[in-house]
Amino acid sequence: NMGTADIKAAFKKRKHELNVSTYQMVILMLFNETDKLSFKEIREQSGIPAADLRRNLFALSCSKYKILKKLPASASVEETDSFSYNGKFRSKLRRVRILTGAGKETSSERKATRRKIT
Repeated sequence: NMGTADIKAAFKKRKHELNVSTYQMVILMLFNETDKLSFKEIREQSGIPAADLRRNLFALSCSKYKILKKLPASASVEETDSFSYNGKFRSKLRRVRILTGAGKETSSERKATRRKIT
């Protein structure tokens, strides 16, 4: 568990307090300096490993609360995607919790885990 952070974010209609993971906080802080970033730029500036970055960008742009807009719009995050701040984000809740989904385990990771268990 990497921990969580509470971020105050201003959107056009309302201010929200976002409860995010540490990685999500780092990603969102990058958008204080610019409106649009590519997957590669976020990875280089944040130092977040690609698999973790994919999972956290998915949570910020493809889940229930779309804090970031993703281009092209699709249900997965690819290295060719670009992201921008969603100023039109709206929620009835003042405090919004962004959940990071569990990553998919690869077959090699599964085999390594099974070897350690047995």
